[in-house]
Amino acid sequence: MLFSVKPVAKHKVALQRSWTSQHLNVAFRKLSLWCAAAALFLGALPGARAGETLGGGTVFNPAVGPAPSFGLGGTNMVLVKNWHFGTKGTVKNYADMNDNFFYHDQFGTINNGGKYGSNTVSPDAANAIGGQPIEGVNSPPVRQFTTDSLMTFLTPLDKVKDVQVRNHNAGNGSFMAKWRLPNGGSLLGRDIVWETRVRMETPPYFWFALWTAGNKWKWDGQAQGAEQDLVESFGYDNGNGNTNYDGRFWHSNAVASPSKDDWNFWDWGGTMADKGIKTYDATQYHIWTWVYKKDNTYAMYVDGIRVQGGKDYYWTFGNTAKDEPIDMDFLFDAGWGHNQIGSVNKELPASAFNGKFYEWNYSRVYLSTNGDTPQNGPHILPGTVKAADYNLGGQDVAFNKTAVGSQWYKYTVQVPAGGNYQFSFRGVAPTASTFHLEDETGAPVTAIVKVPKSSTRNKSVTVKVLAPSPLSGGTHILKWVRDSGDFKVGSIVVTRAAGASATFVKTDEKTQGGWKGVYGADGYIIAADATKPPAYGTVTRTSWEVRWNGNGLTSDVRALQKQDGGANDRVAGQWGSNNGSYDIDCNLTDGATHQVALYGLDWDMNGRSQDIRVLDAATGAVLDTQDLNAYVNGKYLVWNIRGHVIFRVSVSSHWTNPALSGIFFDPAPKSARPNKEVSPLTSASAKPASQGTGKVSKTAATTRLSQPKSGL
Repeated sequence: MLFSVKPVAKHKVALQRSWTSQHLNVAFRKLSLWCAAAALFLGALPGARAGETLGGGTVFNPAVGPAPSFGLGGTNMVLVKNWHFGTKGTVKNYADMNDNFFYHDQFGTINNGGKYGSNTVSPDAANAIGGQPIEGVNSPPVRQFTTDSLMTFLTPLDKVKDVQVRNHNAGNGSFMAKWRLPNGGSLLGRDIVWETRVRMETPPYFWFALWTAGNKWKWDGQAQGAEQDLVESFGYDNGNGNTNYDGRFWHSNAVASPSKDDWNFWDWGGTMADKGIKTYDATQYHIWTWVYKKDNTYAMYVDGIRVQGGKDYYWTFGNTAKDEPIDMDFLFDAGWGHNQIGSVNKELPASAFNGKFYEWNYSRVYLSTNGDTPQNGPHILPGTVKAADYNLGGQDVAFNKTAVGSQWYKYTVQVPAGGNYQFSFRGVAPTASTFHLEDETGAPVTAIVKVPKSSTRNKSVTVKVLAPSPLSGGTHILKWVRDSGDFKVGSIVVTRAAGASATFVKTDEKTQGGWKGVYGADGYIIAADATKPPAYGTVTRTSWEVRWNGNGLTSDVRALQKQDGGANDRVAGQWGSNNGSYDIDCNLTDGATHQVALYGLDWDMNGRSQDIRVLDAATGAVLDTQDLNAYVNGKYLVWNIRGHVIFRVSVSSHWTNPALSGIFFDPAPKSARPNKEVSPLTSASAKPASQGTGKVSKTAATTRLSQPKSGL
């Protein structure tokens, strides 16, 4: 974890003061009764349930699974990530682990920047970072799946007989979620519940933690960043028999200076006793829960018992309301030792790891709904949305059924590919009526639409309207508003109209500079080397170009292969800008969908971070946005593109210029190629209404949906 050495010294003194041998003896005498009760209760908890899903990470694309245990967080929570480990769970094997987790921390280190005594082991070379031990190479296996759990182990590296914290010659099975939140608290605008069920059988000097932290951190006598340690425990030896080898003591706290915790977390045992936790058996399953609300209050629980809490915790770099927002990672530490804490800076015979393990049953993340969670969704456009499937959330939150003349209903939709869309509204109009559609910002998606009276009682009528400007890719909340009359809409059919589109396909971190045979079948442009645009389009850019290392020639696998060179004949080139942003204008003129890949390389390891927006060149609408960061080893961002788009590359870090090294063109997969689209509601009896009354300004109509929702 990322805390200073000085507080740890206080921490050790507090342990010696509060937990004497007498206290420990009392605790142990009561241990058997407590464990029996815990086993009876926790052992009855259900394993993987049929039909559980992993979840898309948003309230608009939730997971299927249980509600939060003990009712924590309230009834308004939506399960967005459901990592249920085990062969019958949602994370069944190594392939699932690789898809969902990193084997390093948020700063790209395998031992907390050299502080931990053991290194996180990667399951294979493909998922390893530089210098990382690999299962079957430097280490025995450190992960094993059971029917309903993931077991992680501590191992000696390179077959050493003794392990020393100072030498980092032990391995572990720690991991960090690839999915992350963009921020937390009031900046996120949603309550968070994070719940994990875990148990462990530990050796001396173990290190265990469940924690969340941001992507920026600094300690200068005070904590600069955001970190909350849901639970942290380590196997200290404070002398005179005062040890914690079995993990019976732990603490929970939010890292901040000054502290914002309600209870003194330095006094581990004292705080546990204050909460009625007289004994704790780490070998039994326990449920750890973190609740962080949009009002910036937080609380931490074990088995439903609140053990920590506080308020005014801002998820920023500096931890005040005015500071820079940072993201939120979820980390699972199953390690050993710490070289800055004397009580665990020790050594052991490697055999001490035998029979020791951490066992993970599940970890789940919930977010609160703000009236934006779809009913029977997600609703994917193009497609049909039933009027009765308006969002969950209740009166005046997701709908208004009582307002005279202006009833409204919200529908959360997902737009995989930004572009122009046509809306067909089918329903019954006992009298002539009007309505309109608007987005989550209140900007119009359609003009005010006139609906003629149905020709006979209960006879349906269909009205069609083309959105005056493109929908951007992403998640949107569309609000149907009846302005007058009593038109009762039954369904909304959305079809794609002609126009530019962009669908994000994948991120590729494996290919690196070896693009030949993988990308560029139709054409490519390589910085400082070759220009071969596709026959069906043109490409221009507003950036400057430079070669790294003088002539830029290298055999480094991160650099792109030269057009006419061999596998190891490569060039390290960069497109950049001095003003923090540049455009790549890509005009595909054949009307077909093609795959376009951009390659980024942070060659000089400057911590670059940038976002890439795909714009409709005709309207300026944002069709898609992707982040490009942590790309020291090279990374491709791949889209399916149709029409004329602009890739706008902008820095999101505070000082480096935006860097890309190449663009590659390929045929799109057959499933992505466009088919003729026909509205299922087209009929001779349908009577199109006017597309507008002039009451909505053209300016307002053409600026809506310039940015998608955050996707939470």
